[in-house]
Amino acid sequence: MFSLIILIIAGIILIVLEIMLLPGLVAGIIGAIMMIIGIVMMYKQHGSIAGHIAVVASIAATAGAFAWALRSKSWQRFSLKTVNDGKVIDYNAKQIKTDDEGTALSAIRPMGKAVFDNNTYEVQSMNEWIDAGSKIKVIQVMPNKLIVEVVSRKEEV
Repeated sequence: MFSLIILIIAGIILIVLEIMLLPGLVAGIIGAIMMIIGIVMMYKQHGSIAGHIAVVASIAATAGAFAWALRSKSWQRFSLKTVNDGKVIDYNAKQIKTDDEGTALSAIRPMGKAVFDNNTYEVQSMNEWIDAGSKIKVIQVMPNKLIVEVVSRKEEV
């Protein structure tokens, strides 16, 4: 009888671990199988009264384990607590206008960095690759994107 109780308790622990910590359903399925085997064996070896007690005790213990796991807040150690306070740059609020000229700081293929009035911005070209050091101009200002085109290519040395 003691081994059947241990089997049921191990099943309950695996089910709680599955829901709280372990992804993938494997531990939960194994835990459920262990509980079912323990209860069925309890019915076969010790009769229907012991089986009924095992079913009620298993349900109560599983519910109690879930309640304890949720109330103990032990799962909060695994949760993310950082806050993302990043913002999308609103280029309309900046003083960047269409036809402003600047220099490609990095290769723009199709995204890259460029300098306009000593400020660095992330830019996008339409369908061309622009080498670093090339003169570029803004052809469209979108709320979170600057579209540029090449004015003059960087001269090769």
